[in-house]
Amino acid sequence: MIAPSENEKIGLKRARFAALDALRGLAAVSVVLHHAELFYGHPGLFSHAYLAVDFFFMLSGFVIDGVYAPRFAIGMPIWSFATTRIRRLWPTM
Repeated sequence: MIAPSENEKIGLKRARFAALDALRGLAAVSVVLHHAELFYGHPGLFSHAYLAVDFFFMLSGFVIDGVYAPRFAIGMPIWSFATTRIRRLWPTM
């Protein structure tokens, strides 16, 4: 038997922003291409892709707000949010 997720336990539907996820993916790819042009030539092709970093973080903040705002509305404590985010990000650090 599969254990219920945290969203199912508190009765929330998971917010999914497919278009925003696609834009975040494009921003991430453009930053990778910006760094890769040093190795593969074509300097200047992605010279302004550093702006995609700001765009990526702006969209990420919007997506995180869309996911966690309903949880905060029903009383999720800030320490629970912090521990959830740390557990999710820890493997990448």
